[in-house]
Amino acid sequence: NLQLSIDNIGDTNRKAGKFVDVFKRSINPEKEDIVDKKLLGRWFVTKVRHLFLKDKYYNVLSCIKTCVGPDSNIKDV
Repeated sequence: NLQLSIDNIGDTNRKAGKFVDVFKRSINPEKEDIVDKKLLGRWFVTKVRHLFLKDKYYNVLSCIKTCVGPDSNIKDV
C-alpha cells in the first residue's frame, strides 16, 4: 500500500497535484537508523483538506507514491 496521510500546520497555498519529498536527516551518519524504506522518497499529493479547529488551522495531505525507485527490491514493498 503506497498511500500516505500527513497532518501539517495549515497553509492556504497547499493544493493537490504537487509533489512532496519525505526524508530523514540523520544526526549520526555512522549509525544506521531503521527506517521504513517505503516512507522515504517523493509522494504525489492527491487531496488537501483544510481544517479549522478552534483557533488552529491544519492541512491534511493525502498522497500516493508513484514509484518505489531503482534500489528497491519488490520484497521491500
